[in-house]
Amino acid sequence: MANTAEGVVTNLYSLVSSEPGTTPDWDKVRAAFIPEAVVVLRTSREGTTVFSVDGFVQDFVTFIERANVIERGFQERVVKVKTSERPPQQGVDSFLVVKQDGQWKIAAVTNDIPTPEHPVPAELQD
Repeated sequence: MANTAEGVVTNLYSLVSSEPGTTPDWDKVRAAFIPEAVVVLRTSREGTTVFSVDGFVQDFVTFIERANVIERGFQERVVKVKTSERPPQQGVDSFLVVKQDGQWKIAAVTNDIPTPEHPVPAELQD
């Protein structure tokens, strides 16, 4: 597990990414979170869903199966970290991390989808 707040987030993106013919190690994904973590994701342009860690994992498993990701592989990456149609689309993720027993863990995740009215903030653009 990562030893920094930013490292635990970067590690999560690595954990949910997979090469063709493989799937993520879901036990390692779960270990990145505190058991009580809350994940709030935009599931459509108009809809938001609140997940437990297990619900988040199951939603990812369903996405992998539905989008045939196992055949193509899937890459999730951090474009920039600032502390303080439906194949995949660009989103802005925010993380709340806590240190428990000397390890950084994810306590909450929120996600939003940029729109022309609410674009990616300038400080997060390349």
